[in-house]
Amino acid sequence: MDRSEAGFTLLEALVAVAILAMVIVPFLSMRTRAIMDAADAKRWRIAREIAERYLSELKAGARETPPTNRLVVEVEDHPDFRYQILIGEAAIGDAESEMAGTGGNADTDPGERLAWQRDRENLRQAQARGVSMTEYDDQLRQAELEDRIPSEDELEDVAVLVTFPSVRESLDEDAEPFERFMMRAKVSTMALEGLTPELAEQVAQARGGSTTNQNGASGAGNNPLGGNAQGNPGGVK
Repeated sequence: MDRSEAGFTLLEALVAVAILAMVIVPFLSMRTRAIMDAADAKRWRIAREIAERYLSELKAGARETPPTNRLVVEVEDHPDFRYQILIGEAAIGDAESEMAGTGGNADTDPGERLAWQRDRENLRQAQARGVSMTEYDDQLRQAELEDRIPSEDELEDVAVLVTFPSVRESLDEDAEPFERFMMRAKVSTMALEGLTPELAEQVAQARGGSTTNQNGASGAGNNPLGGNAQGNPGGVK
């Protein structure tokens, strides 16, 4: 019986299957990786659009009520996405440290040591009141906002932090379950409270001041914050 009639032996069939697998498996892996990369890029694009949208609202003073610092809110048209509005350098710094995976370090330079000592004092005050340090910081911030005279010239550091599920977690067990994207800018205190100049003057008078005699300083104290809006794609993969 010649070879054409005998067909393939079992060994030859196994070799053929192995060769086919060596070709197909890498191809499927590359295809899966390409799909994941495309999905990942789309999610980061959506995160940027969300941050730009809410930051634009804040800068334009288009919100009916002032934002709540650190409050996590679900994005209406993207249920898997959450966003937070962070007001002030303390809230933004906390988020940046968390994104970078680093905590405070008191043994670096004198400025950071002073910040660490201030945080320790705030922690002591928070514990005395039975609240967390974050809640205590927010209470201080809220008290400052209630006394501040809204102004077009006084600027506040504001950031929008967008959180969304990672598409790479299924491929890499060490990957973070969530990705984060942050964009920050300088926003006038008048826009931050969603006030027109007329309403801002009414609020200022109710707080014992006036927007007409300000030169970029708040009624509760000076806080000169210069600079332009800036984006910070801080998500760490």
